[in-house]
Amino acid sequence: MKAFTRIFGQVREQLAELGETIAGHQAQRDLDEEIRDTDAHLHEWRANLAGFQAKRLTAQERIDSTTLAITQREAQALAALQAGKVALAREVAAAVVQLEEARDEEHAFVARLDEWMAQMRHLIDQGESSLRRLQHQLDALRAAETLQRAQETVAGRQAGATTLPQTAIESLLRARHQGAGAAAQDGGRNEAVAANPELDAKLEAAGINERDARTQLVLDRIGQRLSEPGMAGPAPPTRSGGRRGRGADDTTKGKR
Repeated sequence: MKAFTRIFGQVREQLAELGETIAGHQAQRDLDEEIRDTDAHLHEWRANLAGFQAKRLTAQERIDSTTLAITQREAQALAALQAGKVALAREVAAAVVQLEEARDEEHAFVARLDEWMAQMRHLIDQGESSLRRLQHQLDALRAAETLQRAQETVAGRQAGATTLPQTAIESLLRARHQGAGAAAQDGGRNEAVAANPELDAKLEAAGINERDARTQLVLDRIGQRLSEPGMAGPAPPTRSGGRRGRGADDTTKGKR
């Protein structure tokens, strides 16, 4: 009976050792897969960040070009006002408004790109930190298994020699839970957009719209530049001198 109990205890010990070994190997495979997935995501995120940076550079070039065109059109509108061609000046001012709208759209696009790049950099930092943590866990797990084999070779089986792989697995699970919690906190940003459709409809019915208002603002801005010293054009010639000259001739003729 004692011999049977001893054999049964040995078999149970071997089965426990086999289960722990399988668990350690499975933990290594899980860590390897997690590392590969994280590294692939990092490559994708870095490529996306580079694409955002290229788009931002192109958008900034368009902003600079549009700003230069606005300056040129405003100078043309000023010249038209100085020449007394108000209708032409208003047409040029309307073109300035279109350019300003295009510039504002590019500014808004650049702002969105900046926000996306900040989020992507944050993801990259988190991914790099997670990759380092997973690699450390894998190194610790491999070191624990190496130590276990060395202890079994030198001193035989020891109680508790296989606890380190299990500790590494628990650490991995905790890291996964913490990562999921951080991702949930970073998500879910909402943007509030202010609008008043009823007021816009009333303004439109009254013949007041944003484009006309902006056109008038451009004309007012250019008109203020006309009132600055040194900006007024030459005064148009008057005809009073000519009329006085003819009156003098008639007087002379009468005297004769």
